[in-house]
Amino acid sequence: MIPVEKLTEQARQALGRSQDLLLKLRHNALDSEHLLLILLGQRDGLVPMAFKHLDASPAPALDRLQRDLAARPATLNG
Repeated sequence: MIPVEKLTEQARQALGRSQDLLLKLRHNALDSEHLLLILLGQRDGLVPMAFKHLDASPAPALDRLQRDLAARPATLNG
């Protein structure tokens, strides 16, 4: 595993926001879907730039991820 200190500031922020999302949704495990949702939402991030390069919109992926994550059971006390 890569130490957090070796990540870029933008990567650390995305990871932190993913953890915030995990708590907000009351999920018990941080999955790639949580991180991908955050990365897709970064205005100047690499993932939205890749979609732009492909002349595609990230909106359908964002919508799908939001629906899928919302459908997961909430398991944390809160």
